[in-house]
Amino acid sequence: MKRILLIVLVTYLGYGVLIYYMQRSLIYPGTSLPSSGGPGGANSASEVLELDLPGGKLLSRFLPAAADGQRRPAVIICHGNMELAQDLFSVAQTFSRLGIGVLLLEYPGFGGMPGVPSEKSLADTAVAAYDLLAARSDVDAGRIIAMGRSLGGGVACALSVRRSLRGLILVSAFTSLRPFASRYLLPSFLLKDIYDNQQVLRRYPGNVLIVHGRQDRVVPFSHGERLALAAARPMFVAVDAGHNDAIDHPGFWKAAGRYLAAEGIIALPR
Repeated sequence: MKRILLIVLVTYLGYGVLIYYMQRSLIYPGTSLPSSGGPGGANSASEVLELDLPGGKLLSRFLPAAADGQRRPAVIICHGNMELAQDLFSVAQTFSRLGIGVLLLEYPGFGGMPGVPSEKSLADTAVAAYDLLAARSDVDAGRIIAMGRSLGGGVACALSVRRSLRGLILVSAFTSLRPFASRYLLPSFLLKDIYDNQQVLRRYPGNVLIVHGRQDRVVPFSHGERLALAAARPMFVAVDAGHNDAIDHPGFWKAAGRYLAAEGIIALPR
């Protein structure tokens, strides 16, 4: 019996070491996805912006709101871990039609970009994108918001800690990565990247829109509920969707319109 227990223990420890060193490939599987022309697509009517970071120059795509010489609001869109910035181009177009400039943020190591993804490197990338937008003559620095989907919710929350945002939108976001460690039968203290969104929202002073699908099997619906409870000023919207299609649900855009109007980002038609 002791020999069996020893074999089980050694096997578990070996498994734990393997997962520990592999964890970032599990957290950031989108690094293996092929790019089809850069963030937002090569043929989109937009600008390619260079973010100068320690790991190299990252390219992100910006869709200006309008070429009328006025300062317009802008949104930084942070994508999930199994997609690229270009996959949310249709979402960016909808924001653009609302009169909002859109920066599709690509991450280090994703879509052929240089660098290595981590909680810190993704947050640094979001900060660099914010600073670049705030310095533009066609962007109102006082009306920059961040929207994060899934893992991108963690990036958006990290940005809210380091820069002043006019608004924060979280779609299919998790409380933190700690609860997911149990899926691999491992303790959460082994995580290198935490993305503690629940803790961030406890300190975030502004209104936050949280949208979550009731049928989400990747990030359970309870995560969205707990994020709403943590936020001081939440607007929580449940939609009949799963993890990947919550952002496409009409309920998301209806809620987003109300939220953006309430925050003075857009004016809803009368």
